[in-house]
Amino acid sequence: MAQNKPPRFIAELETVQGHACFSVHVSVRAATDAPEDAVSTHLLPAGDPQRAILTEAISAIRQTPEGARVELRTNSDYLTDGILRWRSGWERRNFQTAKGRPVALADVWKILFAEVDARQVRAVLSTSTTKSREATHHAHDAISVADHAPQMS
Repeated sequence: MAQNKPPRFIAELETVQGHACFSVHVSVRAATDAPEDAVSTHLLPAGDPQRAILTEAISAIRQTPEGARVELRTNSDYLTDGILRWRSGWERRNFQTAKGRPVALADVWKILFAEVDARQVRAVLSTSTTKSREATHHAHDAISVADHAPQMS
């Protein structure tokens, strides 16, 4: 019997920093050649870009069904570092930093992690040198980091 694979989606968040504001461009689409299912661009005040990036990531992931495979592509080091590098330590230390301080935006990070856990999310950061780090995170799997992001199969 053939096993049904969960649907695949690509969620893209691109942030552009300006002098007095920044924008976050979000697109979510099925992982086919079809056009984006949902596209939005928000021009936001420069006051709290980290909260805006996390909020937009949550919104994008929520546009996909639970259990789906989602490739989260972004140019935000902050977003990918939180998912790929910082999460396990934060959770081990009950959302305290290595220096014992509360994690900034812990409430929003916890919501993001819950949405990630409800899906098979692979976060990808593309840098100007065309190297990227990726990880596939399943609810209780270890996070792995690679130098180049492989194509989704």
